[in-house]
Parts: sequence; C-alpha cells; structure tokens
Amino acid sequence: MEKGTIIWALLISLCLIGVLVFTLTSCLSQEKIDKTEGRKELLNKIDELKLKYSQNPENLKIAAEYARKLFTIGDFIKSQEVLKPLITNPKATENDIYLFAHIAYLQGRYSDAEKLADLLFQTGSDAMKVKAQVALAMIYYQTKQYGKAKNLFHGLEGKIQLALWDLMKSYDDEIPYQIDWNESSRTSIHFLKTDPLPVVAIEINGKQINCIIDTGGELFYLDETVANSMGIKPVANQMETFAGGKTIEVGYAKVDNLKLGSVTIKSVPIKTGKIKWIQVGGDLEISGIITTGILQQFLSTMDYINGELVLRPRSELGREMFLAETKGKDIVEIPFVLALTHIMIVRGQLNGKGGFNLFLDSGLADESAAILLPEQTMNYLGIPLPVMETIPEESGGLAGGGFTIGRFTMENVGLASLQQKKVGGLYGVFPPTLYMDCEFIVDGLISHQYLKNYSWTIDFSRMVMAFSK
Repeated sequence: MEKGTIIWALLISLCLIGVLVFTLTSCLSQEKIDKTEGRKELLNKIDELKLKYSQNPENLKIAAEYARKLFTIGDFIKSQEVLKPLITNPKATENDIYLFAHIAYLQGRYSDAEKLADLLFQTGSDAMKVKAQVALAMIYYQTKQYGKAKNLFHGLEGKIQLALWDLMKSYDDEIPYQIDWNESSRTSIHFLKTDPLPVVAIEINGKQINCIIDTGGELFYLDETVANSMGIKPVANQMETFAGGKTIEVGYAKVDNLKLGSVTIKSVPIKTGKIKWIQVGGDLEISGIITTGILQQFLSTMDYINGELVLRPRSELGREMFLAETKGKDIVEIPFVLALTHIMIVRGQLNGKGGFNLFLDSGLADESAAILLPEQTMNYLGIPLPVMETIPEESGGLAGGGFTIGRFTMENVGLASLQQKKVGGLYGVFPPTLYMDCEFIVDGLISHQYLKNYSWTIDFSRMVMAFSK
C-alpha cells in the first residue's frame, strides 16, 4: 500500500443522515443552533452563563441557555444537571424537554428518551412534533423496534427522503439482528491482516467473504456486485457523501444471515455499494465492512494485540466473561456517548488541552495518521494549516479520491491515561461542516493508528469502552 493512501469510508455518509433529518427539523423549529460559534467562543459564553446561573438559578431562561451551551461543548452530564429541575417546572419549554431527551438518547437511556419524545410528539407544536418523530425514528433504530417506524411522519412522506427509515418500515414486525449462538456462548475471529485495517473472513447467506472492520458506519456494508450475484435487492437508495466530499449512490437492503465465527445473525439490515477503492487487503479481496451496527449487538472486543475480533453476549454473562478474561490486566475504562446512529464520542486531550469531543472511527487506513481534525480545531489549537496534496482517484474512501489532504504532527493525543506523543494527523478529509452536524462540537476523529496499540472493548449496555495492552 502506498504511503498516504486513505481508505476512510463511512463517517461522512452517516453524518449525512443527520444533515437530512436536522435540515428538515431546523427549517421548522424556532430554536436555531449557532454553527458559527467555535470552542473558544462557547467556553467564554459558558463562563458568563455560569456566573449568571449561580447568582439566579431560578431564572429559567438563563438556565436553559446555560444547559444548551454546555450541551454544545459536549458537557452532557452538567447540562443534564442544569436541565433536570428545569423540565419539571410548568413553565419549561418544549425545547428544554427535547434537549433532556436528546441527552438521554446520547447516554443510551433509550426508554427515558422514548417517553419524552413520545410526549413531545403528542403535545408539542407542529415543528416539535417533527423533531420528536425524528428522535423516535433514531430510538426505534437503536432498540430494534423497526416495526414502529411505519407510525411516523404521516402527511410528511414527500418531505422525508431517508433511506434508513424506508428500510426500517420494510421490516414490518420482523425483528432485526436475531442472534443464534449455535450452542456456543462466545466466538473469536482471527484477523487475516491487522494493518492497514483488520480483515476477517465471515459468511453472508452461506457465501464466505473478507471484510474490514470500521466503526465509521452504522450498517454492515456489502459490495454491490456480491449483493447482485446473491439476488439481494435494495429497498431504497440514497446518494451519500464520503471522504473528501465525494458522493456515490448507496442501497439499503437486508440479508437473511451473517455468520461471524460460530455465531449467526439473522435478518440483518445492510448497505450496498461499490467497494472498488478498498485496497487494504493486499491479495485478499474485500467485499464487506463490519460496522458499529454489527458490533453493538455484542460485547465486542477488537483485540489488536492478539489479532482477533471477540464477540460475547451483550448481557451479564458476557460481562462476566470479559471480567474473567481480563483479570489481572490494567484496564482503562472510558465512558462514551452514541450520537445519531453510530457516532461514538469520547472526551479526550489534544496537545495538552482537555475536554475535546473525539469520534472513535477505526476505519482510517493510513500508514502514519491516527487523527483527523477539521479547520475549526486546527485553528483553536494554533496548528498551522499544512501544505496540501491531491489524493489519486484510485485511492480515498468508498467514493474514491481526487481530493486534497495535508499532514501535520500532534504533540500528544490522549484518552484518559492512554497518552500518545508525536501523533500523525490529517487535514482536509474531515469537512468543517461536520464540526456541528451532531448539534454539539465534534473536534476530531481518532482512528486505527491510535487504536491498534490496544485491546479495545465496547460495552454498549454500560456505555463504557475498556482499553488494555
């Protein structure tokens, strides 16, 4: 693989879903999000509001603004604390309740989020009813209640163009991701390759294929040629944007089963599209991508140290297995939140400063770069914009290359005590618009070159990641 080749496929695609739904709701909502505010401006504003709030905690307007700014900066716990007494006040606004529900969603408290979103759907203004339905669609996605999707957006069908919603509706009352352990209780799949990205062999509808593992996407991704050969037809299609702003058409479909090691997953929602740019396998042809949507069905470990993907039940039994397997090891646990469908955000440190919201997307296949930063974060850290180079058309993400990138070096990148120095970075892949597309700042993206130094376990039930060496 040539130095600098990028195979970063899925982040921008999924944030496009966020753009679609929030574009619809923002044009109807009276509450506007100031996407021009950067981290420095927000921190200054928060200091002002903190003082005002401490002097007058009963002022609902000050409390609401303080909570919103805390949310935007990524301090969800403090924002929730400020909101909690606010939403029980009869004078609380629907936007206050919506924000409280949004935080519950991010924290994986889907039952709480669903109750509040349903309340807003039933009692809110016309604009809020749309926002509440968007929230419910995401909650139904996370909780595998696809059958409820058909109850949403009545009268708005022509205004909603969201392939994921169409796919969910196609399930009727069928439950996605039905797991059959085939008399086992744990499975591990050996990495055929670890660099530049992990490659594993799996079976789809009985056919063996090679896949990379990439937490930058929500649904399992299957090469459209393979899908066509197996008679898998999309329920819906959508133009999606990938690395460098390149766009391609992606299909949304479902397959009967995936087999990963000894475990079988039935009724699996997938995406289909071209994978011709995925050249990370060397002599191994890559036909699929295992994404967060698959990993979150389990207590999953990407063990880069021992070169294997470990899947355990997402239950107390799986937790007990993990604790037994890691007994005596130094484990670093880091809480995370899950935005939109799959965007896993942790708080981290960059160049000696803390409190940054970092997306853990494992799918950047680059020989030296471990982090992507947008222009806003580069400016905040005082990192000069680098000299740019053009990525060849035959490289790049799922939509190919032809865009420009620049390289730089970070003094340090850290998650809790997991500190790495002199870390390579890329500029130009992470579009500035993504900085605020999740309604809070996403400061950057950490990927393979950082993560490969650890055994990385993702516990979606506890919303905690565990790292060990």
